[in-house]
Amino acid sequence: MPISKCPPKSQPPWKEWDQKAQKNGLRHQVHAVNGDRYVGEWKDNMKHGKGTQIWKKKGTIYEGDWKFGKRDGYGTLSRPDKEKGKYRKVYSGWWKGDKKSRTGTAMRATGREA
Repeated sequence: MPISKCPPKSQPPWKEWDQKAQKNGLRHQVHAVNGDRYVGEWKDNMKHGKGTQIWKKKGTIYEGDWKFGKRDGYGTLSRPDKEKGKYRKVYSGWWKGDKKSRTGTAMRATGREA
């Protein structure tokens, strides 16, 4: 009597695709539907570690530390200066829970510390 083996059960394709879509570790550029971009580190599908976020609507850039999807740690917020055609630092310092901390430096429109 011949012996027949059952073929191994394979995962449905969506499970493999879902695993590949999970963001963990260092990624290159990730684009949101609204045009925002993020380049940096991820953990459990959240921005976590060092990274740069660029918001398309206002052109604002945040470069710094992230913790579980929120700005947390040291970072710099810059906005475009239409007159000079360059970016101007608005705030450089510590962040906690996506908000500016008191231990930072706000910049005036002239570029000097406030």
